[in-house]
Amino acid sequence: MNKIQGVYKIINCTNNKVYIGQSIDIGKRLKQHKLNSKYNIKHPLYNSIKCYGIDNFEFIILEKVQDVSKLDEREQYWMDHYKSYIHENGYNLYKEASSPKGYKRSEIAKLKQSIIMKGKKKPPFTEEHRLNLSLSHKGKPSGRKGKKASEETKRKMSLARKGKKKKPFTEEHVKNLRKSWQLRKLEK
Repeated sequence: MNKIQGVYKIINCTNNKVYIGQSIDIGKRLKQHKLNSKYNIKHPLYNSIKCYGIDNFEFIILEKVQDVSKLDEREQYWMDHYKSYIHENGYNLYKEASSPKGYKRSEIAKLKQSIIMKGKKKPPFTEEHRLNLSLSHKGKPSGRKGKKASEETKRKMSLARKGKKKKPFTEEHVKNLRKSWQLRKLEK
């Protein structure tokens, strides 16, 4: 299926409240909204979906937008048209379309969010997602292999090791090291 880029509207058919959004892949974004509504994510839209049920919502593409740089402008137009940022009319949290992306939260807001999220589990990855993650990391070096540490990083690592005693090698440790070296030689 081709990606559709543009502005969309989610309408609650029970109370006629709307949510206006934008995406470079509207189909994928719809799936995200449906998934988010199943988890305990605090947002007026998701709370409403849980309350009324997903079947009472309609998803409409308002406008296809070819130029990505125009998405904010077109989303703002539709938010103003429906006044979806007013609680009685809709579910958008901000009056400006670009606010969530560049919005800076106060320390109090961050603390409140932290308290709300404590103890909540993140949605589990699907088997397909885990497989895709695994495949995407195959053949890539792990950790810092092949990377040089900056002088600042070296200094921090050195400070972290200060005062810690080095553990002497045990006979078993030496045997294991020899085995791993021999295995590496065989692999080459």
